[in-house]
Amino acid sequence: MQTFRIGDSVAVLHDTIKGKVVELSSSSVRIEDEDGFLRSYPLNKVVLQQSKEDYKIESKIVAKDRVVAKQVLSKNTMVKNIVKTPAEIDLHIEELREYTTHLTNFEIVQIQMTACRAFVQDALAARLKKIVVIHGKGEGVLKSEIHQYLDRLANGSGIQLDYYDAPYNEYGMGGATTISFNN
Repeated sequence: MQTFRIGDSVAVLHDTIKGKVVELSSSSVRIEDEDGFLRSYPLNKVVLQQSKEDYKIESKIVAKDRVVAKQVLSKNTMVKNIVKTPAEIDLHIEELREYTTHLTNFEIVQIQMTACRAFVQDALAARLKKIVVIHGKGEGVLKSEIHQYLDRLANGSGIQLDYYDAPYNEYGMGGATTISFNN
């Protein structure tokens, strides 16, 4: 069980109420919420609220989908590590980050788009002809952001590409986008 001190920033579980601890007892805590109201809650319904500095959002995306293959030729040849660029990426946040409960929807989409942009740039550098971006169905926010990015990429950079829904039998209806590069 957490221990609280007067002045701690706290949040109420299963509610949107946040505030500062102003009084403590053995079984409850009294907080002053953000609107200045005093409220009492059982200790097990309140958690410490961490500052945004505690949530270090990394700008570097580690692609979990990268495969490192070893190329073995003969006894006299040196073994090299070759990084193969995958033909698809799953942008579900659980695939990109281990801990996601502290992230807002905005932060999640930003992380997903950063991974998507890096994946598309890697595919272009590897001269892949076709890739698949798995974004899921949801409400279509990520899919829309991806399509806008691809439109900007095609119009602004002169990269010739086409994109369309990935095959239903492999990825489900509208859950992924296939991107074909025409260079």
